[in-house]
Order: sequence, then structure tokens, then C-alpha cells
Amino acid sequence: MDILIYELKSDMAILKEKIKAIEHSVEFTQADVQELREDANIKEKKIENLQKQTEEFSKRMEELAKRLKEEEEKNTNLEQYTRRENLRFNNIPEVEREDCKALVYDIIDRDLEIE
Repeated sequence: MDILIYELKSDMAILKEKIKAIEHSVEFTQADVQELREDANIKEKKIENLQKQTEEFSKRMEELAKRLKEEEEKNTNLEQYTRRENLRFNNIPEVEREDCKALVYDIIDRDLEIE
């Protein structure tokens, strides 16, 4: 019977050691899980922040695109208004430092003489 009690105590000591090892392993695993949760929370917050920034940038881009279109329209209108006061002559070669006013008067005089 003493042998049986000794073996039982020996088996219990082994089981206690195994239980302690398992407890240590579980604690270690729980620490890893907690660390992973914290990392996931940090990454989740970063993702949310990036999504907000992306939305803000998209809104800003839309506003800028709208302003650009308005400015292009204004520019086109201004160019058309400015050209409204100009005359365009075709088939007249350009000469450096020419007197445009004299050239126009000369053309008008020639056209009037023909008629």
C-alpha cells in the first residue's frame, strides 16, 4: 500500500508540474492575444483615420474640380470677350517690327481703290 501511495504522490507531482506548465502556457498565450487585440485596435483606429482623410480629400478634390471648371468657363468667356474687339486678317505674312496700323490702312486703301 505504501508503494501505491508513493506512486500516487509521484503521479500527482508530475500532474502538478504539467498543470503549472499548462497554466504558464495559457498565461503566455493570453498575453499574446491581448497584445494582438491592442495592435488590432490601433490598426483599426488608423484605418478609420485614413478613411476620414480620404473622404475629406475626395470632398476637397470635388470642390477644386468644380472651381476649376468655373474658372475655365470664366477664362473662356474672358477670351471670347477680349477677341470680340479684335480683327483677324488671313493670308498676310508677319514681318518683325511691322506697323500693324499702317498695314491695315494700306489694305483698306487697296480694297477701296479696287471697288
